[in-house]
Amino acid sequence: MIVWAALAAAGVAFFLAAAATPVAGRIAWATGFVAQPTRDRYHRQPTPLLGGTAILLAVLMPSLFIMATAAIWNADPAGPPKWVPPELAVHIPGVVARAPMALGILAGAVVLHLVGLIDDRKRLGPVLKLIAQVAVACGVVLLGRVRLLEMYGRT
Repeated sequence: MIVWAALAAAGVAFFLAAAATPVAGRIAWATGFVAQPTRDRYHRQPTPLLGGTAILLAVLMPSLFIMATAAIWNADPAGPPKWVPPELAVHIPGVVARAPMALGILAGAVVLHLVGLIDDRKRLGPVLKLIAQVAVACGVVLLGRVRLLEMYGRT
């Protein structure tokens, strides 16, 4: 059951990304957030740059929705609604317990996305981007308490 729930969430994210990407392209064209062809780019014509934003939102929205729903159901003394299969309901406390870690990872993704958007507008250079990536990774590990073994239930 948990596999089907994960596949459903991935499917929702896929369809959100597929729907949002053309919208992001239109916004990029309208706002001038377009990459012009240069020697260090692979494209030969102007290319809109907000496709990553659509993908990020397509991952963030279902993730935040699932965590918020799990938190609401976990806080309810009656538990989740009766239509939620017991095989899925048993995982709700675990989702709530791991939510701070997941939020830390998602926050890191947002920060790295913003760095990428800044780099698209004003070239940051590889050293600054690497520093940002290492800083975000360290922040997620230290502040989000992300540990590889914890992700597999071992502490």
